[in-house]
Amino acid sequence: MSEFTRNLIKDLSELLENSDEYNISIIAGENGNTEKFQAHSLILRARSRYFRRALSKNWAKKRFLSFHGALSKGRTKKEGEMMVFKIPNISPQIFELILKYLYTSMIDLNKESGHDVLSLLVAADELEIHELIHHAQDNLITKKLTWIQQNLVKIMHTVSLHKSFKRLNEHFLKTINKEPHMIFKSNDFLSLEESVLVSLLERDDLIMDEIEIWNSIIKWGTGNTLNLPNQPVSNWKPQNFVVLEKTLRQCIPLIRYSDISSNDYFEKVVPYRKIIPKDMKMEILGYYLSNLTPQPIKLLPPRSGPIDSNNINFTHIKLISSWIDKKDSTSSSNKFYKPRYEFNLFYRGNRAGFDATKFRALSGSRMGIVVVVKINQTGKIIGCYIPSEWDEEIGSNLNIPDAFTFSFGDRSDLQSAKISRNNSGSQIACNLYQANDSLYFFTSNKCNELSWYYDTRENLNFRVDEYEIFQISKKKIV
Repeated sequence: MSEFTRNLIKDLSELLENSDEYNISIIAGENGNTEKFQAHSLILRARSRYFRRALSKNWAKKRFLSFHGALSKGRTKKEGEMMVFKIPNISPQIFELILKYLYTSMIDLNKESGHDVLSLLVAADELEIHELIHHAQDNLITKKLTWIQQNLVKIMHTVSLHKSFKRLNEHFLKTINKEPHMIFKSNDFLSLEESVLVSLLERDDLIMDEIEIWNSIIKWGTGNTLNLPNQPVSNWKPQNFVVLEKTLRQCIPLIRYSDISSNDYFEKVVPYRKIIPKDMKMEILGYYLSNLTPQPIKLLPPRSGPIDSNNINFTHIKLISSWIDKKDSTSSSNKFYKPRYEFNLFYRGNRAGFDATKFRALSGSRMGIVVVVKINQTGKIIGCYIPSEWDEEIGSNLNIPDAFTFSFGDRSDLQSAKISRNNSGSQIACNLYQANDSLYFFTSNKCNELSWYYDTRENLNFRVDEYEIFQISKKKIV
């Protein structure tokens, strides 16, 4: 900071603390905790969009100079009249910080508690001080993580009421998507607002066992429904289910029943079956009893979990994961399969540039990778799974147990999926090479007739539109 800036801040600070030309008085707080602050309307208008409107003649006349319906007029020490704002919803401690910031642009949030920073954030939003909104969010995320984790429910309520808290909201979504137990198993879970709970259940990317989500909403529902009996659900009367259904009416359709095993459904969902709509119960029953995987009308699809990919989605992830676990069927025998792996993108051709040398160097040094390639023009997806380290030399073949190649002839139809495993000493090559300034994907597989290799035998070198490489790791399930 330059000496000029330091002197300017010092002079503005003195102007706030020692001036005989104040023309506005602001009373902050309520219920015995109030304090009067004097200020200069010119500075408030220059620094806050809210005050810019509030102190304009047209706005003041229209709204009777009412800030939250509580502005009155008084006398200045020198010149006739001084406007007096009453701000009951902002505490004196918080408004003092804001007022000093408006004059000097200086504030040290590291000295403040998480609770006070959150209160300041809400006040800054009310007063439309946007740079302070950004600063307070950054401070909470980078300096108050422990406090955030201890007060997630409270903070989520606050964030849900303020659209400008985008950075904080994004941070929560990333945290909760990966570790939803921080909310669902929180001591404050029962105090979660219904709107916030519904917004969580609507998400497709929660990494949490669906039966645990069901157990959690039953806990929330029973905890927020009056006069339910404190006894096993088997002893409940019909009217008990009626009142519980009213409490959970917005939540029940958001459960992904296709992610719940038939055993868990029978043991944990069926006891509460009376709170599930009849048509939905029939559809769930059809899902569990049908030999084919039905296409539910009312049931939501499985949760996908977060995946950074332009070419595959959760249905592909689920199938590739089942192949890694040596479950090769694409029929109904796998419909209850729960993926045990996370697909973490670490290289993308169109983002990092088509570089065959880099492709081999990155892939060869890792254990457990999946390569996904989109073929130019056709849109066909081909790829391979390599469970261990492999040779980086161009054209080298892989004699690695459990390696396989695969293809999706039609991305929207998993019945077109094919897999070819590395059986009986046969070889799989999964490499890229550079030719004529173009990058091609070449796979040679001598395993069995189910390989996509035979679909392209007349043109083994195809032009690649995009490729992605994923590191595979065991998923953390709550």
